[in-house]
Amino acid sequence: FRSFSQMVAYVAVGVALLVLKLMGRRGTRFATVATATAYPLYASFKALEQGNDGFQKQWLAYWMCLGVGSALEGPASAITDLVPNVAALKLSFLVWLQRRGSNLLYSLALRPLLKSNETRLDAVIDTVSNQVDGAVGEVKRRFGSVKSAVEEETKRASLGP
Repeated sequence: FRSFSQMVAYVAVGVALLVLKLMGRRGTRFATVATATAYPLYASFKALEQGNDGFQKQWLAYWMCLGVGSALEGPASAITDLVPNVAALKLSFLVWLQRRGSNLLYSLALRPLLKSNETRLDAVIDTVSNQVDGAVGEVKRRFGSVKSAVEEETKRASLGP
């Protein structure tokens, strides 16, 4: 092993694969979620606390890649379900993302895609944000606040017919 963190990553994958074997499908979901979130959550905390821009960028890229992967997982399951040992491949992929693979995917795919659509995405986000603000304003206008509307309905329900 080149470093302690590399050793930890290999041990984590080994434990995750053991859990997969012992627990079947439930173990697969647990191992995948644990691998995807446990270490990255702590590493992200450390990056924020230390104020290290390089680590912060690495973990932001990781979470972006994980989000895209999670969004694509459902539609891709028709294909991935046919792949033998797909759970082990997912775990290996997650560890690769954590070991800076996310920086590579961000640089080669996500950044160019987002940059080329940035103006359109900003316009959509502005439109949706304005619609949400309008809906919230309408709720406040009608009910004063959501809290008072809930309190009013609760009071009415407790009084009965």
